[in-house]
Amino acid sequence: MKRFGNLFTQLCSIENIEYAHNRAKRGKAHYTEVIMVENEPEKRGKAHYTEVIMVENEPEKYFNIIHEQLLNKTFKNSKYTVIIKVY
Repeated sequence: MKRFGNLFTQLCSIENIEYAHNRAKRGKAHYTEVIMVENEPEKRGKAHYTEVIMVENEPEKYFNIIHEQLLNKTFKNSKYTVIIKVY
């Protein structure tokens, strides 16, 4: 089995975080969170999202925050929610 070194630095790179973001947002362009990060003004039409989206959001800002958290080893995933459908 081949051994790979320096994977952590590659995983923490800004380019990899941006790549992961682009992969994760596929099919979710209408989600409020994706709109917030992407700062797409043409999707701001909904009144109840206006307050959240009015803040200047740039994807690079979020990528840098995640990058720093990964390097400092302080990044934590949010809690998952399990939805059980009863038929």
